[in-house]
Amino acid sequence: MSKKLIFFILSIEFLLLRSVNASEKSAGLPQLDFSTYPSLIFWSIISLIALYLVMSLLITPRISNIFNNREQNIQNNLIKAKSIKEESDLIIKKLLNEQEDARSKARKLIEESINETKVILEKKESEISIKLNNKISETMSNLEKQKEVKIKELLENVSMISQMIIKKIVNIKINNIKLEGIIKNASNKIIKDN
Repeated sequence: MSKKLIFFILSIEFLLLRSVNASEKSAGLPQLDFSTYPSLIFWSIISLIALYLVMSLLITPRISNIFNNREQNIQNNLIKAKSIKEESDLIIKKLLNEQEDARSKARKLIEESINETKVILEKKESEISIKLNNKISETMSNLEKQKEVKIKELLENVSMISQMIIKKIVNIKINNIKLEGIIKNASNKIIKDN
């Protein structure tokens, strides 16, 4: 391979020297002068090889490193995003569970407070009904006593009033003992009926 390369370089040099000599002899447009073609070909090949070497050794590896780094960053970001999503899903599940627990505790507390309130209300209601029943029974006994007192007063006054009425209307004297006996019999019937 090295022999071929040396032969290639020497042949290009030979063509270059010949083209330099030919350019001195002719005048005109160098683009149309066939004697300048070998030097143009040589330098085009050299510049293309140099450009290829620069591209393959310097620029392409850097570009491929940039692409590889970019791909790694994308993959790492996707992995991080996936793990963050899983963590957020776990957090959401925990929050939902805690929220449900809090709701159930709140329901239990509400039910307990309602039951306690019912018990307290029932106790107060029973206390109030007992007090009311006691007041009613006291009032009834007081009314009965007052009724008996008023009936006795009325009966005492009835005998006097009846004597006065009989005296004024009929003008007859009546025996007080008989009148009181009749009034007592009538009052006993009235008391028994009530």
